[in-house]
Amino acid sequence: MRCWPLILLVPCLAIGARFISLSFVMNLGTKIDYLPVIAFVYSCAELSSLIVHLVYARCKRFRQDLPAPDQETRDAVMLRLHEVCYWVTSAVCLLLIVLILTVLEQWLYYSRFHDTGFQSMVLVSQLLYGVVHIPFGVPPHLATILLMQFDLARLSSAREQVSRHETCTEDSILDFKEVIAGVERRWRCFLRLHVAIDSLMPLMYVITIIIVLLPNQELERPFAKVVLVWSIGAPLALAYLWLQVLSLARFNKQIFEWALTTRDNDVYRALHQNQERMTFSVFGFTITLQRIRVTVVSFVVGVLLKFVTQMVMDAVKETVLSVR
Repeated sequence: MRCWPLILLVPCLAIGARFISLSFVMNLGTKIDYLPVIAFVYSCAELSSLIVHLVYARCKRFRQDLPAPDQETRDAVMLRLHEVCYWVTSAVCLLLIVLILTVLEQWLYYSRFHDTGFQSMVLVSQLLYGVVHIPFGVPPHLATILLMQFDLARLSSAREQVSRHETCTEDSILDFKEVIAGVERRWRCFLRLHVAIDSLMPLMYVITIIIVLLPNQELERPFAKVVLVWSIGAPLALAYLWLQVLSLARFNKQIFEWALTTRDNDVYRALHQNQERMTFSVFGFTITLQRIRVTVVSFVVGVLLKFVTQMVMDAVKETVLSVR
């Protein structure tokens, strides 16, 4: 289909209109510079992510760089459609909950937004996001997720055939390594762009939440909540990123467990020597479920410690001022 630039133009206009509506509200009542910067970075990441996924979904679906399997002998490949639907639905429910709670609080406790165009901003922003961005933005993301799952499922099926006792030799492992290298080259650039871009949206979202939760931020908090409402697509971006990472981590786990289950010394040596080249990594970071858990836990603990430290410092300042 040759009209994909026109299809891409629609969500681009929607994202631009949402940013203009947010800037209108922010300029009317605040002199805080970093909140519009957060919103601008989020807009750029959202638009870049859409372009990357649309382009790669179109390129990868033709599978020109991989040989087509024989129609009579090809095996069925199981895709985790229920898992994809579960995580995407959970992200949509989360963003709807945040949207409803934040909008209600703004309307109930910050009456000055009634005179600064807050209702118009929310209406225009979320209508554009729900009616335009979701129908155009979700399919390319789901397409890249399922295409990668398909390639990894094919590799898992090939690994099971290679790992059979009667066919598992050092030469077959080296041949399988070349097959993995071909798939890894196929997705290398996309994975780097995907991780770099789609990590920005949840990061900006978390920064906004921290601003909302921090005490003694009465000037920033109302406008930070406006940005929070406006950037509700971050949970979806996090769900897309998690589904891609989860598929890669599962395949890497199969490779790591393969070396532990073999009893052949030559096979074990070949697997151990080529293990790093047979697993998927992004920016030199080999993706495993254990490393993901450690990264997430350390990030959450760091954010909580920063929040608690800020609360303690503010309490100490108030105590010192009251004593004086």
